[in-house]
Amino acid sequence: MIRPGAGGGAGGGVRDEAEQVSVMVERAVAAGVPFAWFIADEAYGQNPALRTWLEEQDIA
Repeated sequence: MIRPGAGGGAGGGVRDEAEQVSVMVERAVAAGVPFAWFIADEAYGQNPALRTWLEEQDIA
């Protein structure tokens, strides 16, 4: 959920939770944050678009 008035960030608009996660992970990768894997609960695990995106990034 995005707080009203918080702004949409780069690109604007409202993102669903999976899109928010992909943006956060992408920023972490770009910043050089070291991590080897990604854990998610069932809601994220059942999101094929998020899983595909993570696999394309060699994260999942």
